Amino acid sequence: MLEKYVILGKSVDLVRGRGKFSILSDCMESCFGAIYLDGGLSPCKKMIIQFINNKQIDLLLDGSIIKDYKTLLQEITQKNQNCLPSYKVLKEEGLEHQKKFYIEVFINNHAFGKGIGKNKKEAEQLAAYQALIKMKAL
Repeated sequence: MLEKYVILGKSVDLVRGRGKFSILSDCMESCFGAIYLDGGLSPCKKMIIQFINNKQIDLLLDGSIIKDYKTLLQEITQKNQNCLPSYKVLKEEGLEHQKKFYIEVFINNHAFGKGIGKNKKEAEQLAAYQALIKMKAL
């Protein structure tokens, strides 16, 4: 959720910086620092405790989940919707050594996210990431 409020330079977005755990953790640290400077230790401590008690903290602390959005999406759809996501290549463009893949992920035959990448795996990960955001799972 935090990432949609973070303003990044174009060069960071171009190298897939948006959504990077290190950038988001730096932003979170800055937010806690601002709360501390503005209100002191008590409100800062309260916010940190609320954040830690949030069920999503488990997702943030497990690096393998953060890096593998396809697996996380599969686990969520199997558990909550008793189905698996499917991925469809929309198009491929570019020279053989500089291809771009456009992929869309479907859940129960409904489009949930699109991804563009230099290979199918990267595009599928980005599509899964978009689906997780749409499902409010991240």
